[in-house]
Amino acid sequence: MKTIYKLLNPPFLRRLDEWLLGRYPVVWRTRGHYVLFYALLAAVVLFVAGFCWPVSVAKLTIDPIKPIVLGQDVFYILPMVILSFGLLYWAYRQYQAGFPFYQVKQIGATLLIYTVCFYMVTAVAAPAFKLGALVRTAWFLMDEADLKYWEDNDFFAYGFLLKDSDTLSIDAVPSINSFFKEREGEFRKLRKREDFILENRYNSIFIDTLAYLSDRSYLSDLSDLSDRSYLSYRSDRSDRSYLSDRSYRSYRSYRSDRSYRSYRSDRSYLSYRSYRSDRSDRSYLSDLSDLSDLLDLSYLSSYEHYYHTNQHNLINKSQLEKYAVPLRYNSIKIDTFTLTAPRFVYQMEDAIRSVRHARQYLAEWIIFRHARASLLYLPLLACLIFAAPFMAFRPALTAIGTAIAGWMLLTFVLEVKELDPSGAFVNDINILSFALLPLTGLLMLLYPAFTQKQSRYVAFAFHLIVTGLFVVVFSFVLDLEDTDFAIYKPVDIAFFGVQAIGVAGAILMAYIQKLPKRR
Repeated sequence: MKTIYKLLNPPFLRRLDEWLLGRYPVVWRTRGHYVLFYALLAAVVLFVAGFCWPVSVAKLTIDPIKPIVLGQDVFYILPMVILSFGLLYWAYRQYQAGFPFYQVKQIGATLLIYTVCFYMVTAVAAPAFKLGALVRTAWFLMDEADLKYWEDNDFFAYGFLLKDSDTLSIDAVPSINSFFKEREGEFRKLRKREDFILENRYNSIFIDTLAYLSDRSYLSDLSDLSDRSYLSYRSDRSDRSYLSDRSYRSYRSYRSDRSYRSYRSDRSYLSYRSYRSDRSDRSYLSDLSDLSDLLDLSYLSSYEHYYHTNQHNLINKSQLEKYAVPLRYNSIKIDTFTLTAPRFVYQMEDAIRSVRHARQYLAEWIIFRHARASLLYLPLLACLIFAAPFMAFRPALTAIGTAIAGWMLLTFVLEVKELDPSGAFVNDINILSFALLPLTGLLMLLYPAFTQKQSRYVAFAFHLIVTGLFVVVFSFVLDLEDTDFAIYKPVDIAFFGVQAIGVAGAILMAYIQKLPKRR
C-alpha cells in the first residue's frame, strides 16, 4: 500500500504542492498540478493497456474499412468515462475550496489552468488506449514478409466480374480457366480501386470529390458489382458500404454535422463489397437475390470448381497456421444449389487492411485532428468547473425548472404554428433558444455589477448561465463524432456565443461576490 501511495503521491509532487501554496495560492487552489500529473500517469497506463489488449487476425481491434472516429470508438469512450470520475472528484474538491478571488487576472489564470487540465485529459490521456492498440496492430500483428506475401500473390481476391457481353451459359465458354482468369483480373482492379480509396479515407477533399462524382453516370464503374458481378464472395462484412457509390454519399453525410447515423444504417451498409468477413448479422450473400436465375448459378458453380482446382492449392497453408486462421468454408444454400466459399482468405485480407489502416492513421497524424477538435469544447468545460464553488441546490433546481418550462413552451409554439422544422426561421429559433438561458443570466448579473451591490437573484442568474452551458455541452457532445473527424467545429453560432457568455458570467460572478449584499 505504501508503494502505491508513493506512486500516486510522489515526494516531488508534495513539494510542488507546498511551494505553490506559499508562492501562488491561485494556482494551488486549482489543484491543476495534481490533475496534470495524474493525466500523464493515466496516459502511460492506458497506452500500455491498449498495446497489451488481445488482438489477432480473427479478432481485430482496428477496423479494416471504416475511418476511426474517436467520438464513436469504444476504446476512447470507456477510458473517457473512467477518467470522468476523476474529473467529478476534482470538481467536488473545487466546490469545497470555494473561490475567494475576484481580480480578472486571478480569474483568467484559473480558467487557463482548467483549460489545460481538461485538454490533457480529453486529448492526451483518453486517446492513449486507442493509440496503444493502433501501435500494436500497425507493427506487431503481422510480419512484414507475410504482408508482402499475401499482397503480392493476391490470393484473397476470391471473385470475378462478368463483362456486358457475357450473356451465354457457362457451357458455351471455350476455356473455363482462361475465362475466369481474365474476369478475376477485372475483379482485382476493383479491389485496387478500393485500396486507393482507403489510402485517402482521411482526405476530406478527396472524399468530397468522390461524393460529388458518385452521382455522375460516368463514375458508374465504381458500383459495377451489381447484377454483372456474379461473385461467390459476398459475406456479411456489412461495413464495406464505405467503398460503394451509395456509401460515398452516406460517408459524406457522416462527415457533415447532420448525420453519421446514415453511414451506419442497414441500408447504407448494403454495398458491392459487403463480402469479406463474418462479423455482422447479414447473410453471407446479402444481395444474392440479384443472382436468382439458373444462368447466374451456373457461373457461380463453375467458378467455385475453378477456384478450388486452380487457386486454392497455391496458398501457403503455413501462413494460415501461423496466425491461427482456421481453414474454414462458408456454405450457402440457395434452393437446391449449395455454394462453398473460403472464409480464411477474407480474414487475411481484413487483417492486412487493418494493419495498413493503423499505419496510415499513425503516419498521417490523424490523432491530432481529435486534439484540435477538443480545443473547441475546452472553454465550456473550464467554465463548468469554475462554477463548482458557486453552485447551490435550490437555485440550480429553479434554473433547471425554468429551462424545462421554456423548452416545453417553445415546442408548443412551433407545433401550433406548424412551421417547417428544416426552415431557416426554425433554425434561427433553435439557435436563439440555446443562447437564451445564459444570455438572460448574464443580463441579470450586469445589474448588481453596475449598482455595486449583490441582489437576491444573483445565484439564480448564475445558475441560468450554468444550465445553458450544460445544455450546449450535452447537445454537442452527443454529436462529437460528426464534428471531430473532418468538420472540426460546430457551425452553430450559439456554441461559441454560449462559451463567451460563460466566461463573462464567471468573471462577473467572482466580482459580485466581494460586493456588499443589498438589504
